[in-house]
Amino acid sequence: NSIKMILNFCIPAGNSKEDPDCDKIDFTGKNFEFIPVLKPGDKVVKISGEILREQVKLERALGERGLRYLKDHPELIPERLKTNKYIIGSTVWLGGGCLKVPCLFWGGGEWCPVFNYLGDDWVSDGVFVRLCA
Repeated sequence: NSIKMILNFCIPAGNSKEDPDCDKIDFTGKNFEFIPVLKPGDKVVKISGEILREQVKLERALGERGLRYLKDHPELIPERLKTNKYIIGSTVWLGGGCLKVPCLFWGGGEWCPVFNYLGDDWVSDGVFVRLCA
């Protein structure tokens, strides 16, 4: 496989450093918080993947495992996010010489997992997800 995980900032709420045991988090029964990339009153713009990556770290967003859990439990994702929104994960993968991050997009009546290139410009109307404190 040409995709190799190189970095994961899967940080439980309230923790201030990278959690090396993020694979051990049990998401069952946990509450999730969905944080918009945009702050109230901000205009939708394109932002660089590197700026987005820094924001993911600051927001303590969950990684690919959290997104997989949400895909398997779509009832946990607010209905309001089904309007052309994407949920951005914090796991960074290297594949084909490019950095990629997992996302969930709403399409065809379901949440679809995809990997997006960090080198691309991103529309700023996505959300991050983290565990509630």
